[in-house]
Amino acid sequence: MDRSLLVGLWAACLAAGLAACGGGEPRPASVVLLVADDLGRGDLGVLGLGPDVTPRLDRLAAEGLVAHRAYTPSALCRPSRASLMTGCYPHNTGRSWYGEMREDLEQWPDRFRRARFVTGVIGKTAVEEKRERWDFSEGGRIGYEKGRSPEYYSGLTADFLDLAADRPFALVVDFFDPHCPSDRVALQRLQQRATEEQLRDVRPPPNLPSTGVLRQELYRYREDVRRLDRSVGAVLDELERRGRAADTLVMFVSDNGADLPFAKATLYEAGINMPLLVRWPGRVAPGSATQALVSFVDLLPTALEAAGLTPPGGIDGRSLVGLLEGRVAAHRDLVFGEQDESREGEAAPSRSVVDARYKYIRHFRLDTPFEVASMRTRTWESVVRAAADDPALAARIDRLRNRPREELFDLEADPWELVDLSADAAHRALLERLRAQLRDWMEREDDPLLAEWGS
Repeated sequence: MDRSLLVGLWAACLAAGLAACGGGEPRPASVVLLVADDLGRGDLGVLGLGPDVTPRLDRLAAEGLVAHRAYTPSALCRPSRASLMTGCYPHNTGRSWYGEMREDLEQWPDRFRRARFVTGVIGKTAVEEKRERWDFSEGGRIGYEKGRSPEYYSGLTADFLDLAADRPFALVVDFFDPHCPSDRVALQRLQQRATEEQLRDVRPPPNLPSTGVLRQELYRYREDVRRLDRSVGAVLDELERRGRAADTLVMFVSDNGADLPFAKATLYEAGINMPLLVRWPGRVAPGSATQALVSFVDLLPTALEAAGLTPPGGIDGRSLVGLLEGRVAAHRDLVFGEQDESREGEAAPSRSVVDARYKYIRHFRLDTPFEVASMRTRTWESVVRAAADDPALAARIDRLRNRPREELFDLEADPWELVDLSADAAHRALLERLRAQLRDWMEREDDPLLAEWGS
């Protein structure tokens, strides 16, 4: 069937079901959640990468609010996205990694469809198994070229807005960039070396050495971030063209950090401290920023309240609307992280707690060496070679592989977590406080890992 005809039929069917929402009342706010894949918080121009890398995302930030201390509860895609869709921590969704999502747990499309919003998901939809829950669902495993094309996102956003017509909607756009792909086209791209001129301004983060292999990877990563920016712009431009930008809350996040050592699949800042940009015309002041602690479990209740709906009880998140509107300056005293399985080796789980300044990480199953996908790459090999002449780097590599029971970091003085303070007598009281706060949270949450707390 012709796609335009199909969209027309969908719209006609929904119009009949949603007529009761019409009348002369003001249209509720619509919601768009934009989710990047493996994008580090500092890898936007506005957050540190450079003024010419992400101009469209930088403009989005200028039009709204930047939350500097937003955290995903897990630094892997499936548990992170499950929390976004449910407002619950991973151990409450069933999705600590490959586990099945709980059947009884209501998700983003369930809650918005019941309120007669038109729902849609575009892009990386593999995380959401029950695709029939959405009114519009396009994506999945669609290939490297198609899934990373701004035109792909522009066209499907247009189709979705045709379906929504003038009704309120809730749309999730899951981008494939800048996740490093594994298909043949990607392999050919990764084998193409950047020139010295192209590498001239590529600088590794402070927690990694400046190896030639790493700089090559960072250059390719930056180009993928540029394409992500164009794809985000394509979606936002379509909202503008359809006259829907003024009444739509837009939130941009990444699911977890870049696929680099000490980042993705870890509870270090590069893995879980994520970008969060929020634009809500008339409600969020342009050019605003907050240092308030925020968790991804808070985004679903925020979207619901912004849309004029009552956030549900029985979930872990709570709405950010008061923070976004500037009525309150703080949101959470603590945020928690949990990392269970990864793609490589046996499970070596961890838990973390972050307060206004410090982070405490507790590791479990210490007899299981930590191993993730980024530790089986040429980049990792180059980092290990560099550690032969860098004792501090060698110590961090050893701490990553053969984890201590506890780690403690001063995020204000040491944002890249280079110095573990857990054995420092001057920080003993702080260590004991954060340890107790993490354990209390695990007890309240009935975290199954609590049985392995240890000494």
